[in-house]
Amino acid sequence: MTRLLWPLLLFCAALPAQRIQISEHSLSNGMKILIHPDHDVPNVAMYFFYKIGSRNERPGATGLSHYFEHMMFNGAKKYGPKQFDI
Repeated sequence: MTRLLWPLLLFCAALPAQRIQISEHSLSNGMKILIHPDHDVPNVAMYFFYKIGSRNERPGATGLSHYFEHMMFNGAKKYGPKQFDI
């Protein structure tokens, strides 16, 4: 069985990598937008990544992201408990 897989693995390793066209834009508020047009299917996908959390905290201001996360799930005057929890 493994003798049959080697030619397939060598063939796949020799294939060129797929080129992906990505354009990068920055908004005035600092938000970075990456756009990858793909007209194969009529679909739109959006992903949001926030640079927050312990990895992005400054010395002297640690734990704030974790605290606000817990407070967000407790609710507020405008939003009830667990309304943010989808």
